[in-house]
Amino acid sequence: MQLKYFYSSSKPAIHRFFDTSPVSNCGNYLIITEFENDTKLPSEGVPAYVVVVNISDGSEVYRRKTFGWDSQLGAQTQWSFNSKYILFNDVIKGKAIGLKVDILSKTETQLDHTIYMASPVCNKAISPNLSLINFVQAGYGVHIPNPEKPRRGFAANNVITEICLETGNKKTLITAEFLFKSILTASNFDKIKRGFNFIFHVKYSPNGKNILIILRNKPKLEKLKSSNFLVNYNIESGEVNLLVTPKRWGSGHHPNWCPDSLHIVMNLNFRRYPICISKVAELFDKVSNKLFRRYIFRANPLRIALINSQTGKIANFSGIILGSGHPIMHSDMTHVITDCYPHEPVANADASVPLRLITKNQQKSIINLETIPTYYGPNKEWRIDPHPVFSKDFRYLVFNFKSTKSNRTVGIIDFEQYIRSIK
Repeated sequence: MQLKYFYSSSKPAIHRFFDTSPVSNCGNYLIITEFENDTKLPSEGVPAYVVVVNISDGSEVYRRKTFGWDSQLGAQTQWSFNSKYILFNDVIKGKAIGLKVDILSKTETQLDHTIYMASPVCNKAISPNLSLINFVQAGYGVHIPNPEKPRRGFAANNVITEICLETGNKKTLITAEFLFKSILTASNFDKIKRGFNFIFHVKYSPNGKNILIILRNKPKLEKLKSSNFLVNYNIESGEVNLLVTPKRWGSGHHPNWCPDSLHIVMNLNFRRYPICISKVAELFDKVSNKLFRRYIFRANPLRIALINSQTGKIANFSGIILGSGHPIMHSDMTHVITDCYPHEPVANADASVPLRLITKNQQKSIINLETIPTYYGPNKEWRIDPHPVFSKDFRYLVFNFKSTKSNRTVGIIDFEQYIRSIK
């Protein structure tokens, strides 16, 4: 599949994530974060750039320096629900804030809090505490002077904040303490309080009525391993439902709303064999991969799961097809697109990454992408995740990839054209 467009700057660049489209509603403009370089760790006071380009000819429509960024999600660049404004983060006078910009009039409004995800249906946005996120996983937050170090239990600033994009005002929507208390027994909550607890990803449903939340508990702050909880929060009723427990989560990852605002798609464990046989098979697979042979048993238990956000029912969507990467559901609710990491079983032998079109027990490779960075960083902060995402009309598929030996960039393919070509 040929690229329709890719961002051809000599500077490294990425779009935001796999749950917000970087393409404007009209389909004409692309918003990205451009970095000065990607061979040094992000730090406070180092600039990046928010850039809007015209997809048809690559011309630059808007550019602004920002200090409110990190390596994986950039400056959280995204469009407001009606594409009237662009939204992103900056650090001004030592404080991380969100900005709302009308790129036609160049009118800029400072908000009273950071931006993480804008509502797809109205002038609101939500954000966890982005200065805390880097203590959970490097690459997703902002770097500010003298950030407050997390403490055990629950801090007063460990909350989801809602921002009104019209007034710039903010309010606390829900606290981490309330979320954990709502889903745990009293004894388990007491255990959780002894560790470090975080609100990680927060995602509006497409209809704007619910927020999907990943909660993470770390017994020790310096350890990477955490217990993960997937929670659905109903904005109107305030109801909190636990959808995936840490035990069920296992080695799963990357939940995302489906277009129907009811189901969630993510990678979850569905073992093919009894657990004793699975463990042996997985060990053989790991050894064979380290010896540069492809996986013998393909015993990886990850599959694409479909979770009902109301009932909690979990189904195996992909059947025998392995899960991986960052899955997104097409509007027809029968096709999933996902990428993978270079170390996952579905990666190609040369470590290139396929974007796969998956239905029940079937898959097709749409395009193969180079994603090995020049510099990974000590915690893989600078890995290149494709983060595939559709434009809002589901015509275009957008992703990050490595275009040359030294440059990460953003590519677009015409997905509707691809579907026509394989019919």
